Amino acid sequence: MSTRAKSRSVTAVADRVRPGIRFLVIDPNAEDSASHFVRLQEIDAQGRFYVDGHELALGVGTTVHLFSVGQGATVCLEANVEARSRLKGGLPVMVLEPPRKLERRPRRSCFRMQVLLPGHLEWTDAEGGGNRLPVTVTNLSGGGCRLAAGGAPPAGEDLSLTLDVPEDYVQHLVEQRLERDPRTRLPTEDPLAIAWTVRKQLEGALSRLRGDLLNLSPIATGEAFELAFAFHEPKEQCFRLVHFLQRRALRRGLLDSATISN
Repeated sequence: MSTRAKSRSVTAVADRVRPGIRFLVIDPNAEDSASHFVRLQEIDAQGRFYVDGHELALGVGTTVHLFSVGQGATVCLEANVEARSRLKGGLPVMVLEPPRKLERRPRRSCFRMQVLLPGHLEWTDAEGGGNRLPVTVTNLSGGGCRLAAGGAPPAGEDLSLTLDVPEDYVQHLVEQRLERDPRTRLPTEDPLAIAWTVRKQLEGALSRLRGDLLNLSPIATGEAFELAFAFHEPKEQCFRLVHFLQRRALRRGLLDSATISN
């Protein structure tokens, strides 16, 4: 790429993002495709990104993919890790070389976790009627999921997915809220009230997730179907849920191993 073309590319990227935007960062060459969230703190005159992911185990020269989260249309970028540094206020940051636009987003760019979560698909038919199809999510990532269902939505419909909130995930977030620094926790906070608030927040974050049906395969006699569903944009709460399920599975595996060894 010529210097002039590179300059135009950097300018185009800078025009689409601003400091404060959150990005999902993925090392596409990592075996587990582990995902991390960072916040863009600063863009310098050369177009380098300064993000608060200094603690990530990404070596200098590593190529990473970045996907914007919660900013409407997803911005997909590719960049190399240049260095570790600190901003003027002392905040440690990871420095990324001027990012390039990722022309084609990888179909599977994030870790998927096998799960069994109930939920339902919704769509509106040509007559304006609402439709609801119960499904079971069999694997999940922040970018999409695989579903099992007793039927299939018509092709070309505008679909949305709602997941039932796992009770142990609610409990985990409530415990996190209660264990935080007492100086920042209100003395009037009640565990039941916190649980209600957390549940409502999760229900909102895991409801009406819009996406596209990528694949539809009949199971056995054709009375059931397996569906591949891709979200229109990365869902941060889905990534967080997957990370929780990963840690839970690891803890259970360690406990099972300890039980067997004893």
